[in-house]
Amino acid sequence: LDKIHRVITWAAEGLDNVSVSQVELKSHIQFYDGIRTGDIHETIIKAAADQISKESPDYQYLAARLAVFHLRKKAYGQFE
Repeated sequence: LDKIHRVITWAAEGLDNVSVSQVELKSHIQFYDGIRTGDIHETIIKAAADQISKESPDYQYLAARLAVFHLRKKAYGQFE
């Protein structure tokens, strides 16, 4: 869970009206024993995208950053 928090915090850096804890809460509800890492990434991306609104448009950038992180990890096996 700490790693998830760090990734979301990294993706939220510099964004306005974005709550890391809100995304964590929305995504943790959907976690279950034995969930794959890729499924965790997709759940977090969806949780961020679900928060996009007229009042909080920066969630689109949060979701996009998380999606890029996921794609890069899939392609290269790691983010860096």
